Amino acid sequence: MKNIISLIMGLFVQLCYTISYAAPTTNGDAVSQAYAVSNSLKIQENVPGISLIGGQITHGQTLISGKLPYAISYVGSVRNSLSASNDYFDQFLTTGGWTDNYQNSVRFYSAGITSNPKLGYYAIRLPGSRQDIWLNNTNRTLCKGGALRAYSSDVLGNLAFQNGANLVWSCETHGYQFTENSNGSITINYRGTIFTTTTSQVAQSGTGYYRIASVQQPQGSKLTFSYDSGLNMLSVADGRNNKLTFTRT
Repeated sequence: MKNIISLIMGLFVQLCYTISYAAPTTNGDAVSQAYAVSNSLKIQENVPGISLIGGQITHGQTLISGKLPYAISYVGSVRNSLSASNDYFDQFLTTGGWTDNYQNSVRFYSAGITSNPKLGYYAIRLPGSRQDIWLNNTNRTLCKGGALRAYSSDVLGNLAFQNGANLVWSCETHGYQFTENSNGSITINYRGTIFTTTTSQVAQSGTGYYRIASVQQPQGSKLTFSYDSGLNMLSVADGRNNKLTFTRT
């Protein structure tokens, strides 16, 4: 009996030790990694509206149906999560956790190369997505697609950038190609779909923010986005006389 009790106590102590040292990691905190896993592709959980893995409550609702549908969604954290906080407070990512199916951003962290200020790290969030695609264009000749892609369990923007040496960078971008244009915009080619950013950017806390200005599908359809000077979305149009206009109050 004493041996059994000792074994149980030993396992309990080991579990407590593991939990206490699980939070700090080279790429962020354990909760942030769980948040990232819950947003990964092919992750399905059994409780609608509640993510037990990521510690999230989610809600989605379609407000407008038709040629240009409009849907809103919300993600709120039920426990302390740096990644969820990053999304919650960054107005270019969400509005207090709320976003829609056209929300997008391209965040730029400069590599500090004065001869080519566009070289650096890009966190790309395509329209309607909450997932960041990290691309690095500092070595254009290394990869055929013009960029390296980072793979990490941490979705935090600035934290991942500051710990760039700990990330796994690969020429395998899974279909993403990257080009800087002479007019200041950026073109992202994802398996034939062309995303072009705004020519201007907004700088906040050392981060440059672009928006997606157009999406060109391989079959010919196109979406065009317009923004004000602060890169707040004003309208979405599809080139077939369908247009959504947003009024900010």
